[in-house]
Amino acid sequence: MKKIVIDCLGADRGQEEIAFGAILAKDLPLNFVLVGEREKLEPLLRNEGVDLSRYEIIDAKRTVNNGEDPRVVIRGGEDTSVVKGLDKAKEDDVIGYISAGNTGAVLIGSIFRVGLLPGIKFPALGCNLINIHGKYFCLLDCGANLDLVPEQMVKFARIGLGVASSYYGIPSPRIGLLNVGREEGKGNALAKESYKALKESGLNFVGNIEGSDIIMDKADVIVCDGFSGNVALKSLESAAMFCRSLALEGGNKELSDKIHTYFGYTDLGASIVYGCKKIVMKPHGSSSKKTIAACIKIALEMDEKDMVGALGKALGE
Repeated sequence: MKKIVIDCLGADRGQEEIAFGAILAKDLPLNFVLVGEREKLEPLLRNEGVDLSRYEIIDAKRTVNNGEDPRVVIRGGEDTSVVKGLDKAKEDDVIGYISAGNTGAVLIGSIFRVGLLPGIKFPALGCNLINIHGKYFCLLDCGANLDLVPEQMVKFARIGLGVASSYYGIPSPRIGLLNVGREEGKGNALAKESYKALKESGLNFVGNIEGSDIIMDKADVIVCDGFSGNVALKSLESAAMFCRSLALEGGNKELSDKIHTYFGYTDLGASIVYGCKKIVMKPHGSSSKKTIAACIKIALEMDEKDMVGALGKALGE
């Protein structure tokens, strides 16, 4: 049976909450590798009565704190849960790695510890979102690469192609460019040059996507630099939270739950470090056990659909 590695340290709610996520996912056809303090995790697993043969613990006492230089994972951080977990993730029977800890450490560690697919210099941080018609679409980059060149934007579009064709099952996904207007010639220098590069890429490029069109089913993949993508993502999340609170104030729990289904990260899982040789997922630091369980389920689905292989193929086209 294949394995998945879950870093239990560094999350806001503590390592026990993350471990409970792996326990919730016990019915999935996977074995689990938990990285954290053995003296806390082992009794928890025993108390929950899970099959201990399916839960391996890698003992780690230290994480990479948010105020710490994330480059410690390159050298000198061998005792951290991030390094121990990512090193374990390189093994052939492991499908991927999940961590709600330091984002920078996970990003840098995924490059230097797990490795990138051929043709990728920088991975993209992407997320699966749901549009107005209830269908998945991918937004990338959403925070990893703040300064890009047009060639990287095309690479990210090809990554999105691999995600949408494999995980979403869309044969020829529509590629859009996040911009301040729909017309060609809009935007800053990067947007204008990226538009031209995407238009000439041979991809199914549908043009510019304005902020107001992000969730309106105009594209299956929306490409942007990490600065714009992060602002767009968090703006969507905050607007959804506001609408949900209004629905609850009005006594409309059904509407509130529907908004949560579309925008809540509990079931949508995590941001994903696309371009790695394994599936690397970065859920919110405040993730609950339900979010971690959702991440595990998504990682298994992506592995079953050979998303990493699809990315390699898309990048080679």
